[in-house]
Amino acid sequence: MRNSILIEISDVNINEFGQQLPAPEFIESMPGGVRILFYDIDALKIYQDSLSIEENQQEEAELKADVKRKVNNELNIALEENQIVLDSIKAYAKALFQFIFKREGHRQDKLVILDDMLEGIQETTNNMELDKAVKDATYELGTVVLNHNLTFNNYAHNDVDYNFEHIKKQLIKDLNALKTALVY
Repeated sequence: MRNSILIEISDVNINEFGQQLPAPEFIESMPGGVRILFYDIDALKIYQDSLSIEENQQEEAELKADVKRKVNNELNIALEENQIVLDSIKAYAKALFQFIFKREGHRQDKLVILDDMLEGIQETTNNMELDKAVKDATYELGTVVLNHNLTFNNYAHNDVDYNFEHIKKQLIKDLNALKTALVY
């Protein structure tokens, strides 16, 4: 979900890429190691998969295995961070869903409110519009009060580090999954 992922790996020489390991698209040397840049989590996953494919080949040198371990450790840290963002989006979607469906009212009316909210979220281009879309769709139910521990806003409101469009699409996907589970 990050706009870009910068990974710094210590004790790895840039010369070890291309010869011993597949070289990522954007790599540069730094004092004591290398810096790798990925534009999104998908590029990171593709690169990590290329390391796995390479690992299946026979007679891997000990140095190559050590470098690959260091690189994979850093890639896994970035993937874990991405999973934390995905979990926060899922928790926010669940909280919104519960806010709507724990209120009194007819189930069909609640589905209409959810559909209106999904439509409003779909049209948003930034975090402020997202907040307004949620409030506009749920105004009949009262003020939206969600768990203060939700970290969704830390990511949705940070346009510098996180991609709002990806966050929005994941939120819509999670809300639709909850809706589907309710309908069927």
